[in-house]
Order: sequence, then C-alpha cells, then structure tokens
Amino acid sequence: MKNKIKNFLLLAFMAISSCAFSQVFTISGELRPRAEYYHGYKTLASKGQKSAFSISQRTRLNLAFEMDKWFSTYISLQDVRTWGSQSQLVANEANGVSLHEAWGEIYMGKKKMGVVKFGRQEIIYDDHRIFGNVGWVQQARSHDAVIFKYRDKSKAEIQLGFAYNQDSQKLIGTVYTVGSSYKTFQSLWIHKDFEKKNLGVSLLALNVGVQASDTNLVGQDIHKVRFTQIFGTHISYNKSKFGLVLNAYAQTGRTAVVKKPLKVFGYLASADLSYKFIKNGSVHLVYEYISGTNQTKTDPSYYRTNHSFNPMFGTNHAFNGFMDYFYVGNHLNSVGLQDLCLKIKYNPDKFSVGGDFHFFFTGNKMQDPTSFAVTAAKPYLGTEIDLYGGYNITKWAALKLGYSHLIASQSMEYLKGGDKNAINNWGYVSLIVNPTFFKHKFKKDTEENQ
Repeated sequence: MKNKIKNFLLLAFMAISSCAFSQVFTISGELRPRAEYYHGYKTLASKGQKSAFSISQRTRLNLAFEMDKWFSTYISLQDVRTWGSQSQLVANEANGVSLHEAWGEIYMGKKKMGVVKFGRQEIIYDDHRIFGNVGWVQQARSHDAVIFKYRDKSKAEIQLGFAYNQDSQKLIGTVYTVGSSYKTFQSLWIHKDFEKKNLGVSLLALNVGVQASDTNLVGQDIHKVRFTQIFGTHISYNKSKFGLVLNAYAQTGRTAVVKKPLKVFGYLASADLSYKFIKNGSVHLVYEYISGTNQTKTDPSYYRTNHSFNPMFGTNHAFNGFMDYFYVGNHLNSVGLQDLCLKIKYNPDKFSVGGDFHFFFTGNKMQDPTSFAVTAAKPYLGTEIDLYGGYNITKWAALKLGYSHLIASQSMEYLKGGDKNAINNWGYVSLIVNPTFFKHKFKKDTEENQ
C-alpha cells in the first residue's frame, strides 16, 4: 500500500512538472538574532533602576511554490526565543515551532486580474499605519483571513478581506475567548495610481468586532460582539526631488464591554514632507496628530464617548519613536499624541545611516495630578533621538544597529511614571540572514524540451 502511495505521488509530481506552465519551488529561511540593551524602554526608568540586556532570535523556514497561471502557496514556520530561556538539555519543548504564515492564492482571469488569497497571512496596506506585519517584533503579526483581490486594466486595485475567529471547533455557541485578539473583521481597500505613478491614492474601510464578556445579576455569563470602524485615506505624491505622504483616518463604533459601552470617535492625521538633497539622501519633516481624551473635562456626558484613536493593526514601532512609548501595547484610551519629527536618511548601496528627532506633545489636555483643582499639565512630553545604521554584508546578510535616547519632561513623568531625570535609553545590534537554500524553476513543455 505504501509503495502504491509513493508511486502515485511520484506520478502526480511528474505530471505537474511536465505541464505547459512554468513553476517555481523555493526553500528559504531567516535567522535574525538581536541583542538589546534597555534602560527606560517603553516607560521611564525609576530612580536607581538597573539596566537590562538580552538576546532574542527569530528563525524561519519558508516554502513557496507557484504555477504561473493557476496558483501559488506559501508556508512559513517560525521559532522565536530568548537565548538561554531553555536548559542545554531540553526534555520537552514548551514553546515549539509555530505557523506564522500558511496561505494559498488562486488566480482568475487574464494576467491574474482576480486573486483569492486564503489562510494565515500577513496583511499590509500602504505605509503599515492601520494594517502592517509588525515585522520589527520577532514574532510579527499574521491573520487567519480570506482576501479577494481585483486589479483592472487601469491598474486600480480593490481588496475585500474577511476574518472570523474561534478558539476551537465548538459544536455549541460561538463565544471567542482568545485574549488580545478580535472575533471578526471585514475590510475594503482600494488603491489607484495616477500621473505615471507620481500620485497614489488609497481608501480603507475596516470593521472590527471584539468579543466582550460579563455576568448578569444572577451570575449568568453574557457575551456581546462590539464593533468599531475605521475609515480613511492614504495619499502619496512624488515629483522630482520632493515627496509628500498624507494619512487621514476617523474611528467610530462602541468600546468592547457588554454593559453600557462607550461611543467611539477618534481620528488620526499626518503629513510627511520629504526632499532628496543628494543622491540616496533625504530629509523628512513629519507631523502626526492622534486624538485623545481631554482629562480636564468635568461634564459627565463628555466621557460617554471614547475620544482616543486606536491604530488597530498598524506597525506602530515604525511611528512615534523607536523606544515604543506610544501605541506599542500601551497608551491606548489615553490623551493622544502630537509628534513633530525631523528625519535624515542616507542609503547608498552597501550601508545606510539615519537619525530621527521626535518632539512629543499630548494630543489633548492631561490633568496635572499634583493640583487640587482640575488643571491641565503642560503638553510637552519630551524629545527622543533615534540614531540607526546598517551594512549589507552580502545580498543575503545584513548587520543593523541603533541607539535611542529620551529626554523626558515632568508631563511625561505624570503620564508614564518613573523618573524624568533618569537616563532613559535603548540600543540594539541585529544580524539578519536570509538564505535561499533551494530554488528550482520547471521549464515549460516545448518541442526543444521533449
């Protein structure tokens, strides 16, 4: 029986390989160890706090196969660990290899105008502000979803996304109990390039449902799915040496609680103006406003609405400073943020260097906790300096490093706790290796190959 199965699989493989379509099979990997030093990372260090140091590593094994006119598949196995988190003699792997991606794409129509992509996948739109893969963190982000894609002759693209999550294959009920996740989402993304791709415009609509749970007066569990929506646009324009990127998003809906959910109304607006002053060198002036709640309001009706914007699935590490003080697992439902930033980048072929200089302010009024009256604290939170660089060792290996330093104000201490006079800094060194272990292209069946 086993021999029959092996022969069948061999014949099937030979049949696929001999058909009149090109196919490519690739085995690749990623090894990314990263050493990091922490002292006041994400929140201010306290007086006398000791610094921390650790080395983490992401390891991936990727399998990709594509038949050019029909379909493609991709599987990415991933292991994320901290060096030393296991004994040298491992009896049982507590945190085994996980499945970061496992998706298939089916092509439809001429020139792949229609595509259905299903399975566990990274979802990235535009500059990662609302949908991103969060690639900086070692585990990254992926979704179990299906996406319908369509691109017309004018190169306009439409994508419809759907997800519905369960923590197991239940036979009764649909209550979802996985923390830090959502129950369902529906998304619509439309993109169009104009004027020889100098101008690009994207529209995004996203509806996210989160499972909320509580108990009633007699102790019975009650569950509700509460929905929030994001609507907005991303616009990019490039002409000669100048560039401009704009983001504008509004958020509505209800907070994820069963009893008396708050209304939600928040918004985000940003502008990134860039100028290429030399070849491979650019300077950027960036301003971003993220709405928050005014803590000095005394009218109870004001607090029936949550005014704080949530970037949802964005790659937030790429925005608002690399020390992750804002919106990286923190600062939600707070006073919002204003970020005025100057960026300088230089990226020739072999190496890259850059510096970001952030000036942070609250997005709305924050109450001064030392005042007996309802008094607003000063809006200035602090300045962060991010310095970074990289060197391409080979086409499949690169070295990256960076150092960040935060100079905090008294208002930052009110917001985050800790000591504004402490030295708050962070640094990292990372080696990124992306080898291709195997790649084979099956030739089309022609008379010369017969």
